[in-house]
Amino acid sequence: MNRRFRLRAVTAAVVGSAILAISGVASASGKTAHAAAANPYDLVHPGEITVGIYAGGLPYVDDVNGKCVGIDCTDLNEIAAVLHLKVNVQVMAFPAMLAGIASHRIDVAMGELSWTAARAKQGLMTDPIYYSRAAVLQPDGSHVDTIAGLQGQTVGVLVGANWIQAVQAIKGASVSTYQSADQIYSDLTIGRLKFGFIDALQDQYVKKIKPQFHYQSIPLQITAAQAKSNPLYATFLENQEVFYLPKQETKLEAAMNAQIQAMWINKTIEKALTDFGVANPTPYLTPSSAVLNRRGVDRPKSWTAPALGLG
Repeated sequence: MNRRFRLRAVTAAVVGSAILAISGVASASGKTAHAAAANPYDLVHPGEITVGIYAGGLPYVDDVNGKCVGIDCTDLNEIAAVLHLKVNVQVMAFPAMLAGIASHRIDVAMGELSWTAARAKQGLMTDPIYYSRAAVLQPDGSHVDTIAGLQGQTVGVLVGANWIQAVQAIKGASVSTYQSADQIYSDLTIGRLKFGFIDALQDQYVKKIKPQFHYQSIPLQITAAQAKSNPLYATFLENQEVFYLPKQETKLEAAMNAQIQAMWINKTIEKALTDFGVANPTPYLTPSSAVLNRRGVDRPKSWTAPALGLG
């Protein structure tokens, strides 16, 4: 082969390789674009929201024959319907829910799941769907409503509860963790436990459906000086209940927040509470200044928390 023919052969080979490379890139880009179009929210399974909940979590969450039922579930089902997504319910322990978000094995963790700055660093947290605060559970005839009254006491708290660290910050207090609220109520009733913390909304629900438990619940009084001296005490005052998502699912978070905003306006949020027996939903739909600690963390400094009467 002479020099001219060799040059032509080399040129043809180079051009052919370039065409193949370009075709490969175009093919890969096309596949990526198709995948993104088929799964725009980067869900674990395209077309469905894989939801992590814990067992027996009413009035917030429960799995009834594969259907998500409860206050939080009602809101999530409404959002999924608008986004044309199915809901795939996975029942697991609370710590497994948080781990599932970190590893992107589930799309949403929920069930009285409260916003914290620490959780906001690990995943995405939607705008609040309602607010709540802790109630001090105690035997009939007792009346403890201050931090001082809990000093040196053993306090029952649900696994994963937002206020575990706050209880541990009380002088001499120790935490006894429980897997279910029923266990806390039972131990209080039989005298095995003297004090417990539970969400006030859940307490209202339990009083209505389980009269066999004998106890009383009293809101904890926190002074401004106490809250300033230990920021952990702010969790006793108010919690923002949210949906928790993996860091990758920014588009789903944005879509869910848009729907949550609409649901506050059209009172779907309020109806979810009243449908589960909340006679007066106003306290759970009215934020206090405690929610402002979210500003500058995962919300703009100008952020305004949703509230009853929005719109």
